[in-house]
Amino acid sequence: MNSRNFKHIAAAIGATAIWGTFAVPLRNLKGYPPIEILNYRLFIALIITWIIILLFRRDKIRKDYSYLKSLNRKSRTKLLGLIFLAGIFLTGNWISFLYAVNHVNLKSAAFGYLVCPLITAMGGFFILREQLSTVKLTSIGIALIGVLLLANGSLMDVMWSIFIATTYTSYLLLQRMILKLDKLNVLGMQLILSALIFFPLF
Repeated sequence: MNSRNFKHIAAAIGATAIWGTFAVPLRNLKGYPPIEILNYRLFIALIITWIIILLFRRDKIRKDYSYLKSLNRKSRTKLLGLIFLAGIFLTGNWISFLYAVNHVNLKSAAFGYLVCPLITAMGGFFILREQLSTVKLTSIGIALIGVLLLANGSLMDVMWSIFIATTYTSYLLLQRMILKLDKLNVLGMQLILSALIFFPLF
């Protein structure tokens, strides 16, 4: 195994481990309303993201601005609409995850992110027309069987898991459709949108 493959595998395992344990400390915030937790998370992320963008990525801002100006009105409106819609799904994912952790159950929240890669892969295949090899399709089938075996709790828990997974999958698929713009700049715009939505509730 070369060093590049090792880094990719380590990143995949690390990301899964972080997401798997992320809900545990959030459980200790059960006494706070999900909307309050989300507001603090959102505004801290907004501040940090824009500090990084303004300090280190101003050239990316100029490049993205020039690209947006070069588009005709229809293409620019479509692109900004995709960014807006992806921001809505991201915000919905955050609030549904926090609500599930604190008011449904931990298993339901964690299970949502277990289902997410499966729905994302199927979404890429059916919506974005991405090609999947026979091995990958077989893997998806096995994963689907595993998910069905694990989904033996209450229907409400399973529905919450599917909703959490679907909101994040929708965000990821829309991000794939947002081309030629810096991803961090796009995230910064989406965080501003989320802040505008939730600021009146702060």
